[in-house]
Amino acid sequence: MVVQWDAANRAWAVDFELGGEKVRHFLEDADAAACVLGRQCVGVGIEFGQFL
Repeated sequence: MVVQWDAANRAWAVDFELGGEKVRHFLEDADAAACVLGRQCVGVGIEFGQFL
């Protein structure tokens, strides 16, 4: 997993790669902050779960 700021989309880009498959999920600042603080990571969790 790689997380980086995507200036073009003004959001955090979370890149997953597994078995040659890749997916990118974008998080707005408020969602990223909630995730980092351990409050809520629903969007990333759902995306990651579907990827597996």
